[in-house]
Amino acid sequence: MLAVMALCGACSVVVAADEAESNNEIVVTATRTEALVKNVPSDTVIINQDEIQKREYKTLKDALQTVPGIVLEADAHGGQNVNIRGAAARHTLLLMDGKRITTDLTKTRANVLNFDRLSMEDVERIEIVKGPNSALYGSEAMGGVINIITKKAMTPSVRWNNEISIRDGAEGTAYNTVLDVRSGQQGKWNSAISFGKRKNIAAHTETGGEVAYEGTREPIHLETIYNASANHSFKLTYDYIKEDLF
Repeated sequence: MLAVMALCGACSVVVAADEAESNNEIVVTATRTEALVKNVPSDTVIINQDEIQKREYKTLKDALQTVPGIVLEADAHGGQNVNIRGAAARHTLLLMDGKRITTDLTKTRANVLNFDRLSMEDVERIEIVKGPNSALYGSEAMGGVINIITKKAMTPSVRWNNEISIRDGAEGTAYNTVLDVRSGQQGKWNSAISFGKRKNIAAHTETGGEVAYEGTREPIHLETIYNASANHSFKLTYDYIKEDLF
């Protein structure tokens, strides 16, 4: 009995420490200015870099489907409607670095986006604000806001990531390889380029039905930021993806 009590006591200390660390994280989505999580009025969830690496999220879909209150509903075209706490998908606002993401056929298919297309290689963290935020973002945010914060490298870097997943002979081999090159901050300029190739193998249900597309994706991402002053910057991005799915 004493051993059990001692173990439980240790567990409570760890949980308290984790909560304290989370409450001291800075967020920008809930109030559109920098604020501590513990001080924002809305229910805010942060998927930070530590969690992304520890859980080995590969796509935005992997990360979002672990958050309580978020539901991803696949449609017949391979995209996903995302809703928060049961609100209609068209009332979930999707942002990247605070800017609205253009989703697939928004008017006719609610707020559909293929979250498997968005790699986590360039993501620093994800901020999720649950509940109405119309006062800050308009009617699109009646259900909540998902803001994807991308990485900003300050020093030059070259990173190559290669992963291989081998299944039995009937399934085949999947892989994901990405090369990421960043200039870091060079005077007023900061640039990055990343490209790669990912091969997916469709997962199957017990009855033999497929629950994901199979094939290859080849994404390219180019980005240049010009910092005109401490408070003003200009960002130019180019994203291209070639897909061969079936």
